Amino acid sequence: MALMNCSRCGELYDAVSQDICQKCIEEEEELLSAAQEYLRTHRTASKYTIIDELDIESSMLEKWIKEKRLTFITSEEFERPSCAHCGRKLSSDDQVICKTCRLKKALSEEKPLESKAYSKPVSEEAPKSSKKGMHYKRFIDR
Repeated sequence: MALMNCSRCGELYDAVSQDICQKCIEEEEELLSAAQEYLRTHRTASKYTIIDELDIESSMLEKWIKEKRLTFITSEEFERPSCAHCGRKLSSDDQVICKTCRLKKALSEEKPLESKAYSKPVSEEAPKSSKKGMHYKRFIDR
């Protein structure tokens, strides 16, 4: 059992894997929840706005960002256009549809190999051999 003083409030606590006491951890989690809720309602808020509005220490805010518990949207990400089909953010301004939706659209427009346009008439098919091993299907281009 390792006893230490909390770095925030100075209270004595059992330091197993934390550098602050349980009471300060709970306060920190409440502040994090408040910051996350604020970012949900104000998507383009900056770090400085949150520090001013919620009275959070900048070191605590930087810690949450480093731990990836809090993420800010940059103005560049916020202004990027979205895909017309799925809503995903596009990588460049000259696109209307993302690469995934373009590929899906191209694949859906192609005719499948089993369609009537690609199949041979039954009379022209070669007789099946009785050989064992790997079997090949031959397609005749027309």
